[in-house]
Amino acid sequence: MGSMHTFSAILTTGMLAFAAGALANEANTLQALLKQNQALIAAMNDTKLKEVQIGKAKLEINGAADVLKRAETNFRRNAEGLGREVQYWEGQAQRVQNNGCPWGGKAEASYAEACNAQMRKIQAWARELKDKDNGMEEYARRLQAERAEVERLTLEWARKQDAVNRQARLVEQKRAEWQQRYNAFVFQSEAYRRLRVSVPLAQHCRELTGMGSHDELRNAAQCLQHLWDGARR
Repeated sequence: MGSMHTFSAILTTGMLAFAAGALANEANTLQALLKQNQALIAAMNDTKLKEVQIGKAKLEINGAADVLKRAETNFRRNAEGLGREVQYWEGQAQRVQNNGCPWGGKAEASYAEACNAQMRKIQAWARELKDKDNGMEEYARRLQAERAEVERLTLEWARKQDAVNRQARLVEQKRAEWQQRYNAFVFQSEAYRRLRVSVPLAQHCRELTGMGSHDELRNAAQCLQHLWDGARR
């Protein structure tokens, strides 16, 4: 009978030691997953910020380009000199007071601000050059230079847009890979088994499905933190 108790004690001790070793190994994996989760959220935030910035830049380019297009069209039709240009832009400036941007209507602020800035610049050129002998030629040259600048900015924007799109695809790939590792490891871990039976904190641990939103990733981080804390005890 004594030998049976001894064997049982040895078996229990061995199982506890095995569980402790498993928890120690799991703690390292949990910590790695947690760090990867934090890096992933930071990368997603950075990508989102760049997407907002690139969208704002496009609105600014469009606002300036729309004014320039109208300036070019109006100038081609003008055979009466820059005095008529001045009158035209003064009329547009009056519309700005009532509408924000003559052609933007209720457009976003970035578009309207760029539109109005471009209009003020072209209006100033017309005023500056209207009484000069070579005013028409200089005005045309400035419009051409402005067209070249808008085209340069458009190309630069396209390159940045491509870079942001590549970054977004890479982050999405990393998110999917991390999510797969998280689901495969967490719910089979000894730390999760202990957490589930001992405290209600296991409610933070939910399998990730679909795209894995920011909120879901933050909940996953809470889960990992609870599991890691438990695995270290």
